[in-house]
Amino acid sequence: MCVTHWPQVDASYFVPSWDGTYDSAVKIRAKVIILLLTVFATLALVEWGVERALLLPRFEQIENDSARTAMLRVRFGVAQALAGLQVSANDWGNWAATYRFMQDHNPGFVHENLAPAALRQLHLTALAFIDQQCTRRRRARLARRRPVPGR
Repeated sequence: MCVTHWPQVDASYFVPSWDGTYDSAVKIRAKVIILLLTVFATLALVEWGVERALLLPRFEQIENDSARTAMLRVRFGVAQALAGLQVSANDWGNWAATYRFMQDHNPGFVHENLAPAALRQLHLTALAFIDQQCTRRRRARLARRRPVPGR
């Protein structure tokens, strides 16, 4: 049978002596703790510096580029809407023919101005002409498109 004996360690090995000095084990433990705290603090400062110097400016640049792109899209959309309104205003800006149509009910006006292509260009599905007595004189309506089976 094998018996192992553990060496006897004096309790004063882990506590300071009466004169205020520490033994070697306490000194090493304290040095290791201070070293680890210093390493972690240094790493935290380096991480913070890298974030402030490299990452944050790049994210700000990405955000600014994204905002510029969004504003260009908005400008383009507004410009397209204004162009469409200008076309509609040019087409329908001369109301003299429409006024004459309400007076004489000329069928040529209907053929020229109320064609399905004109209504599609204005993004309308229906258009009605009503006189001052609230009598409907003429209406134009686009035929509904039937969905193609299988789409």
